[in-house]
Amino acid sequence: MKDLLDKTQILASLQVQSTERDKAEVFVRIHSAIVLVAASDWSEAGVQLALADFVRPGLTASQLGVSWQQKSGYQQLDGLWPLVTSVRGKYLIVVR
Repeated sequence: MKDLLDKTQILASLQVQSTERDKAEVFVRIHSAIVLVAASDWSEAGVQLALADFVRPGLTASQLGVSWQQKSGYQQLDGLWPLVTSVRGKYLIVVR
């Protein structure tokens, strides 16, 4: 991920977070997102590869849970750890 960010000129970033209680009102869920605006268009394949390589060591010893599933307008990791990305030209959105 660091290599991708080192090669990309970031013009702006936005980070947001929110919390909510789960349905049983026992745990608090934390939601966060970041939006990065680059000087040039993001490579969707490059972003997916960089993010999967970054999270893989903490999630799995193989490829389980770090493959991307195409959804309508975004991509999502196929495992139990929810990570969603969307590339819109110069905009990269990552939601956890």
